[in-house]
Amino acid sequence: GRFNLSVSDSSFDTWLDGYTPGIPYRKTSIYAEGCLFSFILDVALTVAEASSGGLDEVMRRLYVDLAQNNLGYAREDYERISNSVAGCELNYLFEELIDQPVEYTKHLNWALEMIGLELIFKDDQAWTKKLGLKGTYRNESFVVSDVGYGSDAANFNLNRGDIIKSVNGFNVQGDLDKWLGYFGEEKQELGIVRNKKHGVILIQPTFKNGFRNCNIQQVQDASQQQQTNYNKWLNK
Repeated sequence: GRFNLSVSDSSFDTWLDGYTPGIPYRKTSIYAEGCLFSFILDVALTVAEASSGGLDEVMRRLYVDLAQNNLGYAREDYERISNSVAGCELNYLFEELIDQPVEYTKHLNWALEMIGLELIFKDDQAWTKKLGLKGTYRNESFVVSDVGYGSDAANFNLNRGDIIKSVNGFNVQGDLDKWLGYFGEEKQELGIVRNKKHGVILIQPTFKNGFRNCNIQQVQDASQQQQTNYNKWLNK
């Protein structure tokens, strides 16, 4: 959904649809993206040349300057105080990361690099995840809860809510991963239930573009500036 709706538009959409998953790939998670934006903003505040604090200082000023005076605050106040704490203009972060559909990886890499950390992506080892499926087992059948964008599962039109009951005629008994791995990149016939109707979906997976695991680790041979930024970010 991050390629379709901005965080601000997703927030409005979430309010409209009652906090349900809604249409696949339509909106992003305002909770996940909100946390990521806060981290990026915190680093930008912390490492700014004329900085007087991080995100905690922004929150403190919002409380002292506005809440304690029985005043609410708007986005303009948030941006204004962020700029004041940073000692420079940070409006571009709000415009790029809140107002536009955007992939956060570039900005995350920048923020992490500034404090001597890095993102490491690894393919998940579970065959269901490699196919692009997340879900749980119910009565030993696999109930799909999410389908990865651009994955095999998406390309072969598997949907959220599908119940996978068999693979090439073998009943799924809490072991979908085993059968997906057994047949590998061969053609596979998935017996499913969709909207209470039984059906079949034919797939020939590549197991590319599935769900990946993301880890953060310290970079080797961090520079003195990165170490200084890291300690400052931790309020050391």
